[in-house]
Amino acid sequence: MNATIDKPKPRKLYCVLSARSLPYATSAFESLRANCLDEFDLTLLTDAAEDKGALISAVERLGVSEGHRCRVFAQSEADERAEALLGRHPNVAAFRFGHPCWRKVTDPLLFA
Repeated sequence: MNATIDKPKPRKLYCVLSARSLPYATSAFESLRANCLDEFDLTLLTDAAEDKGALISAVERLGVSEGHRCRVFAQSEADERAEALLGRHPNVAAFRFGHPCWRKVTDPLLFA
């Protein structure tokens, strides 16, 4: 009997951060890249397009290795997804903008 071994799916990781967080977040991302035994799919969510550019540059400098994936999205992209996905849930949509920190609760779900 020939059994096939399925390759595990990459671990899904989400982080909501500002480019102002890069001085300490870079160390965390370096450690993740160096020490994570699983392949990962990292989604970074940020505010402005300028922040997105800074995060992309930081990720490129880290050199995310083969088997890992990193994507970066600005708030405008999350807003588009929220409009499409939360349209039937106006209370969740309202919660999302109740306080800036509440996007840390809602936005990763938009990309999951």
